[in-house]
Amino acid sequence: MAGIIAIDCGGTFTDLVYVSSEGRIYTTKAHSTPSDFSEGTLNAIGNMAAMLKISPESLLDKLSLFAFSSTVSTNMLLTRTGARTGLITTRGFEDTLFIGRIFQKIAGLKEQEVINMTLLDKAEPIIPRVLVKGVTERIDYKGEVIVPLNIEETRVAVTELVQAGVESIAVSTLWSFINPENELKIRQLIRSMYPDIFISLSSDLAPVIGEYERTATTAVNAFLGPVNSRGFTALSKKLQSSGLRGEPMMMQGAGGYATVAQACEKPVLTLSSGPAGGIVAARTIGGLSGYDDIITADVGGTSFDVGLIINGQVEFATRPVFGKYSLCLPLLDITSIGAGGGSIAWLEPVTKRLKVGPQSAGADPGPVCYEKGGTEPTVTDADLVLGRYNRDNFLGGEVKINYDLALKAIQQKIAAPLKMSPIEAAMGIVDIVDSNMASLVRKITVGGGHDPQKFVLFSFGGAGPSHVCSFAPAVGVKHVVIPPQASVFSALGIATSDVINIREISDPLAYPFSVQKLNDIFERLENEVLGELKEVGIARDNIVLTRSVDMKYKGQVHEVRTVVPPGKISDQTAESMAVNFEEAYEQKYGKGTTYKGAGIQALTWRVVGQGHTLKPTFKKLPMGSKDASRALVGTREVYFSETRGETRTDIYERDRLLPGNTLSGPAIVESRDTTIVVHPAQRAHIDEYLNVILRWD
Repeated sequence: MAGIIAIDCGGTFTDLVYVSSEGRIYTTKAHSTPSDFSEGTLNAIGNMAAMLKISPESLLDKLSLFAFSSTVSTNMLLTRTGARTGLITTRGFEDTLFIGRIFQKIAGLKEQEVINMTLLDKAEPIIPRVLVKGVTERIDYKGEVIVPLNIEETRVAVTELVQAGVESIAVSTLWSFINPENELKIRQLIRSMYPDIFISLSSDLAPVIGEYERTATTAVNAFLGPVNSRGFTALSKKLQSSGLRGEPMMMQGAGGYATVAQACEKPVLTLSSGPAGGIVAARTIGGLSGYDDIITADVGGTSFDVGLIINGQVEFATRPVFGKYSLCLPLLDITSIGAGGGSIAWLEPVTKRLKVGPQSAGADPGPVCYEKGGTEPTVTDADLVLGRYNRDNFLGGEVKINYDLALKAIQQKIAAPLKMSPIEAAMGIVDIVDSNMASLVRKITVGGGHDPQKFVLFSFGGAGPSHVCSFAPAVGVKHVVIPPQASVFSALGIATSDVINIREISDPLAYPFSVQKLNDIFERLENEVLGELKEVGIARDNIVLTRSVDMKYKGQVHEVRTVVPPGKISDQTAESMAVNFEEAYEQKYGKGTTYKGAGIQALTWRVVGQGHTLKPTFKKLPMGSKDASRALVGTREVYFSETRGETRTDIYERDRLLPGNTLSGPAIVESRDTTIVVHPAQRAHIDEYLNVILRWD
């Protein structure tokens, strides 16, 4: 196959994975450029071309696939820097976005933040109330048009919004997911008046029940649309002018990619696209070694992202939260906190208690030791002071780091005010961030009813392998897997992804279900999915369709996602849906919690189309000797929490480790783009895919 390039544009670094036509994997990094992510992308391409000793044009010209992810959407929403946006909705329901739901006050907060009453507030509006216009129209729950759309009133509303400076309009009316007629008329009117305005329809983007979530999702998409469209399109043009023949693909938060044109139309689907790549890669690599139950732990420069793979299947979020907005989107279930290599250590003004994050030094200026103007000590600075990073060969020598600057920042900002040594302060910084990571993993596993002992933990991200040996034993997992491409694992996941298209619609039905109705719903959804995949060149033989439905007992609020068997639905299939629902319900809420007599309702129907593409292959190597001495390159003094003092530690070069090699902690395993810290009383061995497997007693 021809080569593949996959790029993950993170908050601190832009990671690139290149898979050659022979299947060999090459990796590199470049500093991210938040003001224009295309600059960091092109720099990473330039680094890879230099590594291969060819021009960037020659590299791009030989590709069969170029796919990328970006933090642009997530950062834009969190910092409220999207487009000036207006909202058109049903008259009388203009305050839906502002009333929200009561749980919006705690949505996305950590447990320690929930008890802080000053933080308990609803989301900061992304659309000012003055830019919300109600128009006369009404459709009922059956899809009947009770009140026709008032065209002239709508024309006035659109004119007022444009005169107020909006460049994007969201449209969300009542029951539009049953009958989109009025929303389609509004879009047609807007386009006839102002063809360049970005338009987001709830019936097109999120045709599901839940007035607030549907409106919030539509508003967020409109808020992100114009800026993303310009950025994604500009990158596409730059790549094509630099030699790329085809259209670049964009990773989605659902775990697969779409065309840039699709991402421009529905940018909300690119939220969490980077972390989604890590989950896809863990499922791929884990499957090779027979791991079905996996915790993914991604520690980057800015955040710590955790997800689950259960029985070989990724978990989807029912109501993902971004910036306190609950959205109704098919995104992978990923929970994040502000804990990464760039997380800033600081003291509370009154109590002088040491805190780490959630604020980050980011890519610019970055940690103090990067010598880019940073003044606030970070986790990376603390790791360097503790001897865990090689001050003379960080990132293979590509990034120069200054130990003295890091030590000085920790001394002045943390150690001196707390009357402790810089080493004690650095250890405190690391202990706190590791504790925060352990708390999140326990919340996702134990808090979700899962036994961590049944899982293996995949550690990746630039800072992940440096910290996993501290937090993983505390959460009770069996062992840890650190893949050879850990530092660029999300980019690797993009390279191993498929094209994903998901269609869902709410059409509430009560059990027993009408077989004809079920067949009609799934036939419609499957035809839409197949049509989208065909447009991007995926043959029918390479497409796998899966179906599910969100079900609940009558009178309940929360639904349980239930698998629907493939093929034409019969009375027996409809009956099996109820059985599958009750099995899934008991798995989630406990044995004996089901009660069929309450009545079963099915609300939202879903079809996921997975279009298989060419992927890199991972060669299984023969196991050899346990002796790892050929990879031993020296020793240095390193500080560990177990010893609280200098410990002479063996240093290994990862590229020299072979399958079967075993080593005992304390040890440091260095590679060009990441560092593995093996604590005392821990051990590591190399498996047949060159993964480092970490264990402890």
